[in-house]
Amino acid sequence: MIILLVGMIVKENKRDDFLKVTESLIKNTRLEKGNIDYNLYLDTESDNKYLMVENWKNDECLCEHNQSTHFKNFVNESTNLLSEEIEIKKYEV
Repeated sequence: MIILLVGMIVKENKRDDFLKVTESLIKNTRLEKGNIDYNLYLDTESDNKYLMVENWKNDECLCEHNQSTHFKNFVNESTNLLSEEIEIKKYEV
């Protein structure tokens, strides 16, 4: 199993837009083959820091996700919504 921890810091005036975009991403990703879990969490100390926790059956499923239209749309739209570069940590269980 593959676990991704994806840290994102959203621009203060873009939170609503970010949540709208991630809502669509989460909904579509949860339907993908090999997705075990896909959740967004708000940092308890900052209203603009989020953590996406992803659990995948294997690397192949994760690679397929990275080629999906909804993921690519999120990546394109997030460039205008985030104040810093996305931080990704990957673990294998």
